[in-house]
Amino acid sequence: MSEKVRYTITACISGTACNFDCSYCYRKKQGVEEKNQPSNFRYSIDYMLNALSKQRLGGIADIIVIGGGETLLHPDVVPFIKGLLAEGHIVEVVTNMTLNHRIDELLDNTPSEHLERLLVKGAFHYLELKRLNKLDDFFNNMKKVVDAGASCFPFLVICEEYIPLLDEIKQAFLDNLGELPHCTSALDFAEAKMKPYGFYNNEFKKLVSEKFNSKINDTFDRFLSVDVKNHFCYAGEWSFVLNTSNGSISRCFYSPSEQNIFRDISSEIKLGAIGTNCCIGNCALHYNLVSQGIMPDFDDVVPYGDMLYKPKLFNKKLVELLNFKYENYMPLFSKEEEQKINAKARETFEELKTKV
Repeated sequence: MSEKVRYTITACISGTACNFDCSYCYRKKQGVEEKNQPSNFRYSIDYMLNALSKQRLGGIADIIVIGGGETLLHPDVVPFIKGLLAEGHIVEVVTNMTLNHRIDELLDNTPSEHLERLLVKGAFHYLELKRLNKLDDFFNNMKKVVDAGASCFPFLVICEEYIPLLDEIKQAFLDNLGELPHCTSALDFAEAKMKPYGFYNNEFKKLVSEKFNSKINDTFDRFLSVDVKNHFCYAGEWSFVLNTSNGSISRCFYSPSEQNIFRDISSEIKLGAIGTNCCIGNCALHYNLVSQGIMPDFDDVVPYGDMLYKPKLFNKKLVELLNFKYENYMPLFSKEEEQKINAKARETFEELKTKV
């Protein structure tokens, strides 16, 4: 790999607008009733791209573009993605793969060297795809992404109503793509607990493992039982979460916003590691960060590129780019430094709570 990834950035597209109405939608579980709230960017695309330039970040980034609803509904998100690719970043896009014109827009006139760094994650919502007669669109768009030279992988969140349909779902993937989807189980997001539902038992886990053999699911299952507060995490130092609507950033999900990186793009991006001050119940859904070594205690987790790889859906260049571990080239803190960082992060979080 010629360039080292400096940050993993989760770029959240605000709003809840979506063309699907899934019963298990995590937004519903969080009590978000209005599903058609549009997303917005307060800053121009060019300005945002300058704020996320390689020079500003200190290198390329792995940037995950994900919406509160359907990511590609935002009218300016495709130019934003293309601009990030032109800057040299790796870009992962989460979408339900049914907005045909947006997929075309994303791929059309995009240089091959940019497409090599594009990963499209197709969220597979089977019952909605069938209800809306969009199943063919999903698979056709996945093929279109691969044919253009980019990479993609289908992703299945297994809710209780999908359990009797797993054989049907599996066959649909084999017939249309010749590859099986990655998967995890639906979680209860209420109050950031991120707990599995009652159907998640040993029998269910065995069933899913046998049918799909997903490395993501293996990592998901492992980290459901890991108490992240017992392990020093470099989120904030090697990764952060960005609100694209206004430029605010936080160290990780559910941690408080600490800096605005759009307000003054000449300012240094500086958060610091979250340490053991995690604000979520587990890291099961953050398989990308775990596989990139965000918690160096778990250096045996399969590298991200190898975790995702589907031979018929990936180009090898992207696998190589994603097979990095931060700990192999970024400085690690001593135990004494970790204690100081932990204390400072706790103090910062407490101060921010009083200002809310």
